Amino acid sequence: MNKAVAIPYIIALVIGIIVLAFIAYWVYKSISSPILSLEECKSRVINWCTQCAAAGWPDEQARMKMPDELRECANKYFGGVWGDNDCCGSSDTCGNNKGDCEAFLGKYA
Repeated sequence: MNKAVAIPYIIALVIGIIVLAFIAYWVYKSISSPILSLEECKSRVINWCTQCAAAGWPDEQARMKMPDELRECANKYFGGVWGDNDCCGSSDTCGNNKGDCEAFLGKYA
């Protein structure tokens, strides 16, 4: 009986498991962080800016947090102007979110 025949099958099985693990990871990453389309992103940015304007552009941290997926798409489509902060106003801690929203809301900002 030749026992060396099983070694290629074991190696193929290990390589197959590694490939399946890589494919599963790739599918998980592509599903878990969807990139919004330009239209959806613009709509959500306008909605967020409108909420900030209605609240009076608060400078308090964590008051009007921009969701991470929205910040990612805004930086992708509209330039890297959307800071990693949790407020709407124009203070030093908030960045220039109020100014950035003027591009979407115009004189109503």
